[in-house]
Amino acid sequence: MMTEQITTEAQLRVLGLLVGDIHAPVSDARIKYGQLFAELGKQCRLVDVHNVELEGTDRYQNALRTLRWPKWRWQEAFYKNVWGFHRRSQKAQQHAFANRSRADVILQHGTIFSSEYQPDGPPVVVYTDFTYRLAQREDPWRDSFTDVAQSEGWNSLEAHVAKQAAFVLTRSEYVRQSMIDDYGIAPERVAAVGGGINFTTLPSPQPLADAPRILFIGTNFERKGGEQLLAAFGQVRQRVPEAELWLVTHKADITGPGIRRIEPTRDRDAMEALYRSAGVFAMPSRCETWGDVFLEAMAYGLPCIGTTNDAMPEIIEHGRTGYVVAPDDVAALAEYLERLLLDPALRQTMGAQGRERVLQTFTWEHVARRMVPYLQRAARERMINVAHRYATERV
Repeated sequence: MMTEQITTEAQLRVLGLLVGDIHAPVSDARIKYGQLFAELGKQCRLVDVHNVELEGTDRYQNALRTLRWPKWRWQEAFYKNVWGFHRRSQKAQQHAFANRSRADVILQHGTIFSSEYQPDGPPVVVYTDFTYRLAQREDPWRDSFTDVAQSEGWNSLEAHVAKQAAFVLTRSEYVRQSMIDDYGIAPERVAAVGGGINFTTLPSPQPLADAPRILFIGTNFERKGGEQLLAAFGQVRQRVPEAELWLVTHKADITGPGIRRIEPTRDRDAMEALYRSAGVFAMPSRCETWGDVFLEAMAYGLPCIGTTNDAMPEIIEHGRTGYVVAPDDVAALAEYLERLLLDPALRQTMGAQGRERVLQTFTWEHVARRMVPYLQRAARERMINVAHRYATERV
């Protein structure tokens, strides 16, 4: 009878734990994860979504412990350090314990804390978009650790979180494979469920701007492939002299014919105007944990150009919704940019197919529906295991 109690999505009781407050009116967590939990709340019974971010004295102490320069390294260290991991884990486990009779399963976002507090507690399903091993290999300049011992210490914590989880759900197949190869997680315990676009409502479909204009959005200019795009644009400009490149980035010292730099903004209306003014979106990133900006561009009907790295080939269908090139292949990048700029009909076709791909695959409703069977299975398996253990102990 116990295993029959959780048979439908509506009956499944889910407790969400993450670093960030999705209930705050304006917050990164609300923008990035609020819709995920809202959709889960439609498909399951959402018990609570709790923020395990460090607060008060803990937050100040963590900041002091990780103080370093430049600022970006401090920001990385603030979230990736052993002391902070354990303090966040304490908060997560206390909340999980307090809700042990109310939740059938815990959905934990990210791997920078642990929610598992005892074998008989609700099972934990982890949802993540990257692994530390991938960051070490692909994005070493963002590594917050100063020596091998610290690095491996953090890696062991992340591996522990993944191994203790009933299932690990990843945004991309690329990260799923890292969980299997780098952490030894059984393939049947890891699934790629994708990620959703961070819009409450999708923008209305409109024809693309009738202009040979490329849009780039990347605050970290170098990591997002800005230098390669500039080099490719120099070649394109020779053959398409009216071409323009609009760069939304913090990097200030960018000038040249046809180039316009725009300071990044959180103003949605301003960003919509930029998307609506472009004909192509290009971001030949060296390292991209997922690619939310590609989903946004596709929602506006823009053909996209990314690289063959990470999850980008899983988002951009090469030759159908845009193109992917090797990170340093400036010639190929220039060729595809020129092809799109000179062919308005191709831009419209690829852009329309990209928008349709977002509608059919990359909404949080789709992601939640792919998640729910794993949440249900984790809850059922835990109940079976607990019942078996109790029966064995009585014998």
